Amino acid sequence: MPQRGLPEVRDLFRRAVHPASRTPLRRFATYFFISFREELPRPDSCGTRHALFCYSWDRHRTGGIARDEREDLRAKLSKGLATDVLVTSAGVSAGDRDLVRDVLAELGVESVFGKVLVKPGGPTAFAVAGRIPVFSLPGNPVSSLITFEVFVRPVLRKMTGSSHPLKIPAKAALAEPVKKKPGKTQFLRVLMESGDGGYVARTAGDQNTGILRTLVLADGIAVLPRERTDFAAGERVDVLLLYGQG
Repeated sequence: MPQRGLPEVRDLFRRAVHPASRTPLRRFATYFFISFREELPRPDSCGTRHALFCYSWDRHRTGGIARDEREDLRAKLSKGLATDVLVTSAGVSAGDRDLVRDVLAELGVESVFGKVLVKPGGPTAFAVAGRIPVFSLPGNPVSSLITFEVFVRPVLRKMTGSSHPLKIPAKAALAEPVKKKPGKTQFLRVLMESGDGGYVARTAGDQNTGILRTLVLADGIAVLPRERTDFAAGERVDVLLLYGQG
């Protein structure tokens, strides 16, 4: 199963999703969301994970929460493949109950990549079914929202005719030093403040993916390059602004 870095993923999206022969532009694009094994109590009809990014794209349909059974998965995924974009959350890891990849393959969906060298969001997968982009996002709510913002939203924007589908990052100086392990691009949840020389990015709190509060408070996601390990206070980094900004 191929693993891709962030620049490679963007290039694959351009080649696999955007050619005019494959994905015609439309004024509106509707994505179809299917959740698997909901991890938190449902706050509304969207389900926990979907509720986190319902705001991101107002034209969406939900397929509900699928059971870990092939027939139920097949029925819901087949329905999703009749819309503009299919987005799933959870069910894409390597466990015995993670059947999403297998069922998509049975439905004739062509895998493009199965993992991304990012943190959080490594299990993110991307495939195509004819003209339909298929995104399989992790089940963790934090990872699911971040990967939706980084990978899914730009495709929706491109499909609806945006001339700038990829967000233009803001430049911000780190308020404190940051350390990370090499090998993966890290998405750091940050608060944005105004300083004398422009934006200042301050960590929004505990970066553990189980801490949802940090993401709720965050103004943006600082993108820390894959092979770097140490970032000094005052160093300027790219920040993707959240919640429809940018």
